[in-house]
Amino acid sequence: MPDDYEVRRKRSSQRGSKIDRLRDALGNRPSYSYGFHKSDDHYITPLASLTNAPESHSSPHERDMGLYFRHHYVKGERIEIPKEFEEGKNREWNKWKERRLQNLGFYDENNIRSGIYSDANQAPPRVYLRGYGSTIPSSKLTTGHLEFKVWLQNKVEEASTGRGSTRFLSDQDRKSEEEKAKDMLDFLAEEFDEMFRARFFTKSNIEDSRFRYSRHLLLLRKIVARHQPDFDSITRDSWVHPENPSFNTSGSILHIMGQHSLLDRICRETVRVLIGSSRSYGPSPEQLYREIGEVEPGAVTLRRIADENNIKISVNEEPWEITKKLVKAEVQPPLEWESQKWINTTVPAMSFIEKLQKRIHGILSEACEMARKYSPEQVCGPGSMEFDEGKALGEIIEKGFGSISGNPMSSEKRTEHSSVRLSYDIMLMLLDEEVIQREYMSEREYLDHFQRGEETLEKPRLSKRLPHQIVFSRKLKDMIGDSDYEHFSKDKENPIYRWLRGEQDRWMYCPPIRHRYGTPPSKGGLLTANNRRIIGGSHDIYAEFETPRCVPSERIVDAMNILQDTQWEINLDFLSSFFDIELLDKTLLPSGGWGDKSTRVNSITPKQEFTDVFSPEDPESRSNRKLVIEWSRRIIEHNANVFWHSWICDFRGRMSPRCPKLSPQGDDLDRALIRFKHWKPLGEDGIFWLRVHVHNMMEGIESPLLESTAEKGRTFRQRSDWVKDNLKALIIIASNPADYRPELKLDRYIPGKSEAFQRLAALIELSRVQHEWDGTHEDPEKRDWSKVKSGQPVYLDASSNGYQHVAALLRDRDLAEKVNIVNTGEISDLYGIVSSNADSSGARKLFSELLNEEDDILEALKRTFSRGTAKLPTMTRVYGSKDIVKCLQGRNGRGRPKYSDPVPWKLSKEEKEEFDNIPVGFVDAYREYTNEPNLGRRYYLKHSRNTRGKKDHKKASRWANLIEKRKSLPLWNVGSGLQVALLIQEDKISDTLSNGRGLQYQPKLTKLVASSYAESIGKSTGKAFDKLEKPLNSIVNSSNAMYPGITWTLDDGFVVRNYYIKHHQADKSKGGMPCWTGSTFAPMIPDWYKKNTKSIFARVQELYSGDKRVVGNNELEAALSAPLDVTMENLEINRRHVERILRIVDPHRQNDDANEIRKVMRYPNVTLLRYNENEKNRVNKKKFRTGLAPNFVHSFDAYHMRSAIRELSEETDNLSFWAVHDAFGTHPCDVPLLRKKVKETFHETHKEKNLLGWLEAAAEPFAIDFDKDPLGGPGPSVKLRDIWDYSKTTLDISDVASAEFIIS
Repeated sequence: MPDDYEVRRKRSSQRGSKIDRLRDALGNRPSYSYGFHKSDDHYITPLASLTNAPESHSSPHERDMGLYFRHHYVKGERIEIPKEFEEGKNREWNKWKERRLQNLGFYDENNIRSGIYSDANQAPPRVYLRGYGSTIPSSKLTTGHLEFKVWLQNKVEEASTGRGSTRFLSDQDRKSEEEKAKDMLDFLAEEFDEMFRARFFTKSNIEDSRFRYSRHLLLLRKIVARHQPDFDSITRDSWVHPENPSFNTSGSILHIMGQHSLLDRICRETVRVLIGSSRSYGPSPEQLYREIGEVEPGAVTLRRIADENNIKISVNEEPWEITKKLVKAEVQPPLEWESQKWINTTVPAMSFIEKLQKRIHGILSEACEMARKYSPEQVCGPGSMEFDEGKALGEIIEKGFGSISGNPMSSEKRTEHSSVRLSYDIMLMLLDEEVIQREYMSEREYLDHFQRGEETLEKPRLSKRLPHQIVFSRKLKDMIGDSDYEHFSKDKENPIYRWLRGEQDRWMYCPPIRHRYGTPPSKGGLLTANNRRIIGGSHDIYAEFETPRCVPSERIVDAMNILQDTQWEINLDFLSSFFDIELLDKTLLPSGGWGDKSTRVNSITPKQEFTDVFSPEDPESRSNRKLVIEWSRRIIEHNANVFWHSWICDFRGRMSPRCPKLSPQGDDLDRALIRFKHWKPLGEDGIFWLRVHVHNMMEGIESPLLESTAEKGRTFRQRSDWVKDNLKALIIIASNPADYRPELKLDRYIPGKSEAFQRLAALIELSRVQHEWDGTHEDPEKRDWSKVKSGQPVYLDASSNGYQHVAALLRDRDLAEKVNIVNTGEISDLYGIVSSNADSSGARKLFSELLNEEDDILEALKRTFSRGTAKLPTMTRVYGSKDIVKCLQGRNGRGRPKYSDPVPWKLSKEEKEEFDNIPVGFVDAYREYTNEPNLGRRYYLKHSRNTRGKKDHKKASRWANLIEKRKSLPLWNVGSGLQVALLIQEDKISDTLSNGRGLQYQPKLTKLVASSYAESIGKSTGKAFDKLEKPLNSIVNSSNAMYPGITWTLDDGFVVRNYYIKHHQADKSKGGMPCWTGSTFAPMIPDWYKKNTKSIFARVQELYSGDKRVVGNNELEAALSAPLDVTMENLEINRRHVERILRIVDPHRQNDDANEIRKVMRYPNVTLLRYNENEKNRVNKKKFRTGLAPNFVHSFDAYHMRSAIRELSEETDNLSFWAVHDAFGTHPCDVPLLRKKVKETFHETHKEKNLLGWLEAAAEPFAIDFDKDPLGGPGPSVKLRDIWDYSKTTLDISDVASAEFIIS
């Protein structure tokens, strides 16, 4: 089978043979066709204009492309933007491009390549639009070749939406990762197309009057192809064309090959969603056990492992039953099984259908709109055809695409509804073809797919099974190739995984479209109007219900446009220091550097010494890193090293790039890889702030070369002086970073937050500018920093930003001093204050029980109660979180803990009380089950019921643990506060706490340290957040959470509405969701299947009752004779019985009846995110309450950020800005003005109103009087003055003007 796929893959990638087939088809096209309006010459061009289209460029063109970077990258100079765009007179880059290319003769009046330019081999855009063509010299193009940049960005957007070919830049003699990925996309789309045609376009389906999908698809396929011929319409589906031998083409075979039919687009989007939404994991213990058990007779190995772990196994138990017991006992597979590992690639079924239906809906809506332009006489064939095309066209125009039965709905709504149903059936098609399999998600997979590995407010309902996921089958892995463990573990997987998983909102090759203020604002960003956004997140869902959560202001529109104007480049100095740059001729980047490069870059890989720090453990993170490096290569080669970001905001006003990768809001590698395209002279101010930046990156780094360690809390002058004092050492380290990997923390990969790559980038820049400064004059006294330029961003974080705004709102001088919004003559550190104020006596006692040496105890206490450990609990409290335990033990401080194997556990008083109240029936049934596992969990589960009388899985699991007196302990997960503090450093402390008794101390330490920090945060901040949160909760209590919720308006007119909605639960949402077994297309299923589980049981009983192969198995005989006229809850036959019966009667899967049953059993119910039409049932009151306080604070930091950006822009030429919510950055020379504007705009943010003023404005609709009304809530009744006496505040907000370290 794999060999067969290899042959087909090769054939699919041979574009030359496709061109030959296309030419042959054009020369021998049959005349059969019906009803096309032949006089429509308006959009038809002659067939004779079709010309040869060889697939790749020539050697001279390759030489030109190899030299493009060398000739056109100008260090430090920004790309000049036409004045009409700079002045805001024009914003549509595509229209500008079309005019320019028409003037150059590249396009004709219809914006189609004309003359020699229609032959991509003779005049490739990558050559002719970049100044190398004989007919379009560089002098005729704009500086920076914006014509090409806009053309390229537009092609990228067309390809990402399936409207254009992915092959707009072909490579010669270079099978790049991208080219290989495109070949695979073509191949898989062809394979899926064959499956789709075989499923939908059978004669019976087309003629079935109940089933309109096939007929509608065929008719739309015909109509769309007549507008724009595609490869299949000429070589395969020639029936779609008229007798008139003319087409609406661009004038080239290459163009036709780049067009995709309606069916092909659907299949290509299926591939994109299937692979692009997937994640790859190593096998779980359950999967390893299952695999071994299925291939080994008698499951000898599984039985041995169970015996070694004192797990009772009966003689008759099957491998899958033994597997369940091993998994339940959390027995880990033997280490020697490592070599047998494989990769599971999975997609949540709901994500697959949700994403695919949106894309299919777009394709079908576009096609239906096209169909509405015609009458039946213009486009439909005679009544003697296989179906009545005129009737089908009428249905599409009047009712929309798909079935017209069921509830009345608009044509657009019906098309959307049918898109969901079609997407669901495509998933069933892939299941039937065994391309995918389905199973339930594990909790780990649920968290990774839906919650980025973190627990959020939307938690899985653990009392029920987690959602279905679809799993790539062996067949699909063979189709793709390079999809196994040995490929992913060595980063050798098929490039399509990286390529499609990276198909997201991303950076831009050309300047973004400017946002335009208005009512409503005009969206900007990407070139294609449908892809533009101004508000991100779930805004579109709220807008659909006409309940938008914000009204953007003119100031935020200006700020986002300023951020979009920032031109970025890849930091070539960092890139060549950390990576090996291999060119197409297989040589490495010349010793002279980037300026001597005359060949295109082939690959960028980390130097051998840096492989460990560059390579995360999980395949997805590694793929993301490789994707970022590939993007860097494209930016350098395609665009002479310049790119832009499109920016959006959320409903609080916080701004972010649509693509976080290669942006200030990306990770450490993203930040290190970028710098400003425009370099500015440093001057004395600039070098001062560059040194400060280097010091900030070097804090805490120890090396024998350094005279001292860079410490936190130093003044800016002290930081600069430290760099000057250690300059020689820093330059030595920058010149030979591989020799100082441990000192720079570049020796191994550490999950979570890191600055190791940025640290190296800063040192390299310091070394570079110092070398340039040395060359400005022979006499050191006459050297001039104004002659040295830099594009290195220097950014300064606000000091505990959330608390800064709370202190200003409360006019709390004590807190203001701790967060540096007033000047005290020194730098305060709130996180350090919290760690110092924390009571460490309880932790000392626990450490004393574990550690023998006093020095180890003191060191453990120092790490536990350090600034670093205190930071996240303190920071998250001001944004509404009280879960300090999660910060200390959860994954990356935000997720779940990891859990130990079950250990003997002494029950607490509360647990003992619960144990005593467990029903006797449950206890007896559970103990019988442990002695006789064949009884199954149902045996004891029926004794565990919730308040509605239904089986309670969660309660049963808890009771089982209480009976066993064993417990899985919550341990410190990767990246958690205490894991970072106590386990990362390899020493006696980490060794003690990671093993044996130390593991049992982890939960105790977590609880104790969390309590200490909670008390210290309150003490250190004067319970400031409580003073903010309680009156806000009082407003919440007065609201019914209905739209517009709780509203406040910032001083620039930006309106924030604290308002939330929630989606249906799974058991309430099937009505408007045609993706459950009852909505399966009737022609696709057996006649006996009544679209419910009982019909499956009835079929099994009909076929196998009394079957001699089952006789003797009492349990299965009982199942086959069980009555079906009872509720599902009381059925004595279940799916597990059916699976066992089928394994017995048809072990080799060759019986048609058995396979038919297996087929329908594979069909899952899938829940999509749907919302109740009744607003009262749609609002999310929990989020409404918990979100108000953090949203309130976030709205102020967002206002402050946009105000600072706009103010700075007005006084700075060509501002480039680095924005990360609470971090402000720009060129080193512009930092003094930046700091001034940050202080001024902070004062502006808070000068008019304190907290009372904002509370009164937000509470006005609810008639709350904070002078008289109690705040409510648990405990004694209090008024606002009881917790915050606003008449006695001590902070004069004008003192902010002298705040030296407001950002530091």
